Amino acid sequence: MAPSEASILSNFLLSPASLPTIISLRQFTELFPKRLRSHPHIRALYRELQQLREQDMDLVNGNIDQELHQGESQKAELRKSILNTGVDGMSANDQREIDMDVQLFGQTSTAAPSDYHSVSSLLSAMETACANIEHEISGVDKDANTLISELNLILLQTIQLSKRNKEVYVFRTSAHF
Repeated sequence: MAPSEASILSNFLLSPASLPTIISLRQFTELFPKRLRSHPHIRALYRELQQLREQDMDLVNGNIDQELHQGESQKAELRKSILNTGVDGMSANDQREIDMDVQLFGQTSTAAPSDYHSVSSLLSAMETACANIEHEISGVDKDANTLISELNLILLQTIQLSKRNKEVYVFRTSAHF
């Protein structure tokens, strides 16, 4: 079974967040100069940091709980919206995919029922999009061919000009002898 939103958030936000997980007391002590490492305030400072970290983790845990509650209400709202739009042909698999999308990405924007596609309107829209893309491709091909022709003409003119300049240069150098 797929992990729940709560387990994902907890595993990624809370599990690696405790201070001993990040840095041990020994490692923390080694951050100080050698002459201060045995000072009793270092242990007290570490414990205080640990308490602050635990307070932060409690706050994050509360935010996770709040997010889970919001997620449940968003899923219920989305289901209600889908039922009200009259989207036909929805199977259990479709409903499961919608639930997964809601869990992964949150609630979709609230669109009017007329904004949803049926299978036939979706197919028609996709065919129109394909035709538009093919038209754009042919336009780009035409522009590319025109550009290549212009570049070939410029190249030919440059070669001809270069040959004339070379002939003039050869003529000038031979006239001096």
